[in-house]
Amino acid sequence: MVSRIAGFVLVAFAIFIAAFVAGQPNERAHTTNTKAQAESPQRPTSNSVNDRTEKTTAPNDDSPKWYAALKRPEWWLVLVAFLTLAVIAWQAWETRRAVEIGRDSASATNKNLELFISKERARLKIGMRPLDLAADKTNHTVDFTVTSYGATPAFIVEAKCGAGEWPLHAIDDPYLMDMAMTNIYAYPSFPTSISPNAKPIESYSFLFLDDARDLMLPEVKADRLFVVVRGFIKYRDVFDRERETRFRYVWKYSWLSAKDSPDRYGTWEKCGPEDQNSEI
Repeated sequence: MVSRIAGFVLVAFAIFIAAFVAGQPNERAHTTNTKAQAESPQRPTSNSVNDRTEKTTAPNDDSPKWYAALKRPEWWLVLVAFLTLAVIAWQAWETRRAVEIGRDSASATNKNLELFISKERARLKIGMRPLDLAADKTNHTVDFTVTSYGATPAFIVEAKCGAGEWPLHAIDDPYLMDMAMTNIYAYPSFPTSISPNAKPIESYSFLFLDDARDLMLPEVKADRLFVVVRGFIKYRDVFDRERETRFRYVWKYSWLSAKDSPDRYGTWEKCGPEDQNSEI
């Protein structure tokens, strides 16, 4: 509204200036008439004093400045046209500036919305448990926890995992266990939703098959094979956006512990491509 009023004031001011400029007297015509009068012969008269008085009191033939523009309208029309173009250009600039301000405002709104979603959304994190390869265990598993962070729940879409023993040169293969993942196990079962206040979900994946345990276990303990676990959890947040947590680790024994020690210890290390250890 203020911009429109300012535009109208500017147009009115332009017209006033154009009229004022165009209202200047026609100096050329006045000079021509004066020159013509000066060149015309003067005839002496007996009443020279009266003639001089009459010439002094005779009305000026030039138009007054305030309405001279009515006799020469072409000048103020040209000036008004130029000043009108200036007003149009100014209005176009104001319109562009308003659009840019609106775009910046929308961008700021979207940014604030994304910050709010990022703060409130659920995030699933994986916590790896130490690998236990005790010989007296019936079933050997890779154990880990799934915990939800954030202020809102996560709704599980799909959760799969796989574990196996591989030589050192294969542990970073991007396609390792691509087709060998099964559903993540948990007791009593992996949930369909995880609230932010829930306890960490104790989860696992089977490592050895019964007929391969006696063959693979000594190779792992001798550092000739390495246990790799890989998995993913796809879920949906309360903002109806799809998310995914991916994880991939390799178990490596510490070189400080003897290979024949029953209490040998080690750690899980991330392996494989970077995108296989990510939270989206």
